Amino acid sequence: MAKVKSEIKALQLFHIYRAMYISFFIAITVTCLISLCVAMLMENYWVLLVFSALSIFMIFAFCLRLKEFHTYKHLPGPKPSFFLGNLKALLSQEHTARDQALLNLHQKYGPVVKLHLGWGSVPFVSVCYPSNLVQGNVDSNRQADRTVLGNSLMGMPSGEKHREHRSKLNPHFTPKAVKLASPRLLAITSDYLETWKKGKFRHSNLKSDLHYWSAHTMGIFLASSDWEKEADLSHYLSSIATLEDEISFRAFHPPFVRWIFFLRNSKSRGAYRYLYRFIQKVFNRRSTRNSKGGVTVEKHFDVLEMLLHLKHKQEWRESDCIEELISLVAGGTDAVSYTMSQALILLANNPDVQKKAFDYVKNISISQKDYIHPYIKNIIYETMRLYPAVPFSSKRMKQASLDQFGVHIPKNTNLMWMKTAIGKNENLFQVPEQFYPERYETSLNPQKQSIKSVLPFGAGIRHCIGSHLAEYLCFNFLTDIIKTFELLPIEGLEIDYKATVSVSPSLVPVRLVCRSPEVARSRLLSTSENL
Repeated sequence: MAKVKSEIKALQLFHIYRAMYISFFIAITVTCLISLCVAMLMENYWVLLVFSALSIFMIFAFCLRLKEFHTYKHLPGPKPSFFLGNLKALLSQEHTARDQALLNLHQKYGPVVKLHLGWGSVPFVSVCYPSNLVQGNVDSNRQADRTVLGNSLMGMPSGEKHREHRSKLNPHFTPKAVKLASPRLLAITSDYLETWKKGKFRHSNLKSDLHYWSAHTMGIFLASSDWEKEADLSHYLSSIATLEDEISFRAFHPPFVRWIFFLRNSKSRGAYRYLYRFIQKVFNRRSTRNSKGGVTVEKHFDVLEMLLHLKHKQEWRESDCIEELISLVAGGTDAVSYTMSQALILLANNPDVQKKAFDYVKNISISQKDYIHPYIKNIIYETMRLYPAVPFSSKRMKQASLDQFGVHIPKNTNLMWMKTAIGKNENLFQVPEQFYPERYETSLNPQKQSIKSVLPFGAGIRHCIGSHLAEYLCFNFLTDIIKTFELLPIEGLEIDYKATVSVSPSLVPVRLVCRSPEVARSRLLSTSENL
């Protein structure tokens, strides 16, 4: 039933867009005809000039669209309509299931698929092979991001300002910086583990706990003790989801969607304002502590302190600092939460992998707390291959064309790599549907079975700045969970996935059974009633 409703809603959007294009076309045509009639009757050359300009504009726009279709006609893909291109294929499952729509298109048309969008948009070419998108001099397509978070790494175009922001932030996300913050991060993890041992949740269910854990660890990493780790983040998390949904919506829909859906725009602006105020309070809290001479951070210089320093030196505006923090939490919170959720689901449904992982980590002592077993890393990598948190990324090939897999891709194309399709490409991964962490052990399998093929953290100048932090959080939390709990699947529950910037599951049907002998077997978590 939910799927049928989504398809109906998608078709409604499709009809709205087509009506908008047709209305625009009719309006221009009628204006041209009226101008021509008035010019002939009144012999007014200025009106005739208006008619000529509108006519030339329409002819030029039509010719550009026809040229676009001709330029890409050699590439496989669904046949486009004049006004909407291939939007119907993309919207067949609503915009929150575009990853599945793209996966279906690759299964039908092969490793390269052309996708014409609405008239006035740059076409996409999606690939399901690793490509030369790793080129450092090719920028990502930021068309949608810059309309929401234009003053941050997420939204600003490449150039001097982007390089400056990246150079200031990079030192705070290195493996060394993450390790220095580890006591604070592990303290958050420990709080959740202790609660679960008591047969309880901190936030209603396992999915919510993982979501809050991700948000709090990200906040603690960025702001140390000035982040309120006991704060109610329900509105905060929903605001992040709203921004991600709006960015995702604007990325593939026609250019005019920013102005016609007033309720969406209002909701998006409200979410931005809430996050801005939330982060501003953290920012002001640190500023107040500094002015009173208080201890600002725990033993090292964190991201918040660096941004405050830049603001005081008037190198960055306060709004730039706050928006950068918004982009960091928006880019990492849901992605880390989703990866952990999927890892637990996969382990619960693959007891042989879970047992092998437990045998590896059960004897790791407290003195070895910084040691991560390679098999745990492979579990996370295999999770990211099968269920990438960010399903696709794209780069704008403005200057040069290129050849991919025997076909020519023209310049001025949004070249997209579809991570879900790459991860399930049998030419890259043996038995790709199988959850098999051992595939990354080069002694057992070919070198080509590498997580680098999927590019889960992107590539080039847009490589995820928080990749080391994300890996550290997932590796350590998963290790502790496997050591502490046996993971059991809860049968009969269907998971719905919503894919915007990152993917979010509707539930995590996993029961956690404490391995400690002193905890009664009856203490089971994640019953179907509280999922």
